[in-house]
Amino acid sequence: MIKRPEKGLAARVEPVAATLTPGEKRIADILLANPHEAAFLGVEELARRSDSSVATAVRFAKKLGYTGYLEMRKSLVSDARRHYRRGDQLLEAPSQASETLVEVAAGTSGTSTWWWGR
Repeated sequence: MIKRPEKGLAARVEPVAATLTPGEKRIADILLANPHEAAFLGVEELARRSDSSVATAVRFAKKLGYTGYLEMRKSLVSDARRHYRRGDQLLEAPSQASETLVEVAAGTSGTSTWWWGR
């Protein structure tokens, strides 16, 4: 059986863009602005960053034709793998993680604005 290539995120968002709620639009904006970092976002983190809810994130994924958030995230991981062309680069932490590690080591994690200031 020939496996059909999966549609990318932008290709799934485009046909439903006019039907997205304000919360779903914020989710789409975040995912489309950072598609390869999006593979690392859990549903709760995406909801927090988009100032929406977990339920809105799940509804967004379903509106794009996924069975739920987990299937959408797996698709984002697959897209990121293709982008990086090597799966081992996916093990690298997002850029903010290194800042946090430095702050923790220096004992200044309580003054961080990137985490608590959002």
